[in-house]
Amino acid sequence: MKHLRLLDLRRNCRIQKLPNSICKLQNLQTFALCGCEKLEELPKDIRYLIKLKYFMLTTKLKSLSGCPNSLRLLKLSNCGNLESLVETMQVYTSLRFLHIENCGGLISLLPTQKLCTTLDALVIKNCEKLDLTEMEDNQDDFLTSLRLLYFIGLPQLVAIPDWIKRSTKSL
Repeated sequence: MKHLRLLDLRRNCRIQKLPNSICKLQNLQTFALCGCEKLEELPKDIRYLIKLKYFMLTTKLKSLSGCPNSLRLLKLSNCGNLESLVETMQVYTSLRFLHIENCGGLISLLPTQKLCTTLDALVIKNCEKLDLTEMEDNQDDFLTSLRLLYFIGLPQLVAIPDWIKRSTKSL
């Protein structure tokens, strides 16, 4: 299946682990794992899916690591144990859309946004512990291409952070 471009395993609630052989799908562009609520582990070589553009995920992991830097869309939904994206985010030169939904344990996006210089859209829904104001220090030059910003269900967000105000020219 070396020419496979889309692998859709959504709503497979029994999947706990994926075989590392999935990483041999070198032409894979879309990988959908939303609704795989028992998923405890991603393949260790997932970073080698160098053509992967769209990655949608539900997982029990506390952190993500090794995602390929070719991603254009990253959607994380119902990842209740996820605490941080720090280990996940490398320098993403292609990421355009970041969607985070119902990740109640997520505390921080740092340094995610500083590294996502080409981000067009940021959607965050129902992340009760997420503090977006911690990104204030030394963040003068990021998110200049941000066009869409959607926040709902963020009780820690009590004022518009300065990094958002600096992005108003492109919003």
